[in-house]
Amino acid sequence: MKLKGEFEMNLKLKIEFVALLVLTLLFVNCASFSGNNLPIVENFPFKDNIVPKPSLYVDANMQMKIKGEVKDSPNKKVKEIIENAVIPVVKNSNLFGEVVTDPKFSGEKDYKLEVKFTLYSDPLSQISAFITGFSMFCIPGYGVDQHTLVATLYDRDNNVLKKYTINESVKTIMHIFLLPVSVTKMNTMIVAKSVRENMVKYLLTEIKKDNLISLKND
Repeated sequence: MKLKGEFEMNLKLKIEFVALLVLTLLFVNCASFSGNNLPIVENFPFKDNIVPKPSLYVDANMQMKIKGEVKDSPNKKVKEIIENAVIPVVKNSNLFGEVVTDPKFSGEKDYKLEVKFTLYSDPLSQISAFITGFSMFCIPGYGVDQHTLVATLYDRDNNVLKKYTINESVKTIMHIFLLPVSVTKMNTMIVAKSVRENMVKYLLTEIKKDNLISLKND
């Protein structure tokens, strides 16, 4: 019985090690790039002379299905990742004099912006990634992640000014020979963050184009 227990324990450790190794390699032996559905926003930050600039409350998060319902992610780390892609871009846009994320101030600012990201991975992409990982990346794999940004802009009285939906994708190639480029700007995490930042810039460009941001409300 003791030998059987030790065998099962060793087998479990080996399985966990292999799983961890595959997951590690999945993020290492790959190169990602934007699907380029959107133009790269180059004229940023904006040269805007609005004075005084209005204030803004931002609620940014990733949404996912929880028990069949689409809700904000309860994972604080996930929310932090999304906020790190959204908040600095909004603050640097030169459209707002103050940008806050604390909900207790949401009713005190001139505008409110809800930014919700969703991520969809094609089932075929997941199967391809599994086969590549199982073969220790000897068999190349290809995947596409669809990123969707849904944003709603409100005025101080919580009236909806406009709702925006923006789509972009991240394409990833997986193979053992891609290890040298995985530490460059083609790293999946770096590319995904860059894509989300450009989506936010594009959103702000559309909001500015629609003339929805005016002088600070008194």
